[in-house]
Amino acid sequence: MTTEKTQRLLASLEQAVLGVQDSDGFKAYLRMTAKFHSYSFGNVLLIASQQPGATRVAGYRTWHAFGRYVRRGEKGIAIVVPYRTMRNNDAGETEERVRFGTGYVFDISQTEGQDLPNVRCPLLSGDSARDLYEALACLAASKGFVLDRAPRPDEPAAGFWQPATRTIWISPELSTDQAAKTLAHELAHAFDPEIGDYGACRDEREAVAEAAAFVVCERFGLDTSERSVPYIAGWSKDIETLKRALAKVQTIAHQILETLDATQAQAAA
Repeated sequence: MTTEKTQRLLASLEQAVLGVQDSDGFKAYLRMTAKFHSYSFGNVLLIASQQPGATRVAGYRTWHAFGRYVRRGEKGIAIVVPYRTMRNNDAGETEERVRFGTGYVFDISQTEGQDLPNVRCPLLSGDSARDLYEALACLAASKGFVLDRAPRPDEPAAGFWQPATRTIWISPELSTDQAAKTLAHELAHAFDPEIGDYGACRDEREAVAEAAAFVVCERFGLDTSERSVPYIAGWSKDIETLKRALAKVQTIAHQILETLDATQAQAAA
């Protein structure tokens, strides 16, 4: 059963979603997603609304495990957490039931103690766009995708994903930063489980891919907001459509970033 505290938190989440309906709010949300891509879209919004300057968050026990401690008097950032239990239904079968409650995380700025270990494999160096492109190309190869840069004089697009042949084509005429952003966009299509319905909802598929590409590029210092953010205009008419789209963006961006981390760690091993 949802507690009154959790109900209030969910109500504040609805208000946070409304704040994403303009371009500035959408940009802020995507930038926060780049920092916290492993969290659900709802918890990203809750973190952003309570602690806009947050850079790295974790629960009390996690900080303790890293040798850091939440300072006395600090207020936790409320998030929605699932609680799973196994119960027997009327047919005698065991099934999982999920209820939602309120949990708390703290930003690193609210803690003190040991310096955090650098557990991430370094990805970017001097030329961030080139390094990002090469990392995304390695990711594509690790998934068995064919990356095609051959000239296509009659092709008006900057790139495309061809599911039948598992091929990503990127125009060889693009600048390095545009090629990196376009590759992130086409990888988002490749990771999209609903890409088979592309013809029926082209605008949404393109908007999701563009926003996911923004998150990936933002994570590594490449700003694509001038092109990506205007796509919000197509979502803001219906709040439920907007919430579904935000959830899809978070899921796809997280999968790409998680795979990037794994492929980079393997390359460094």
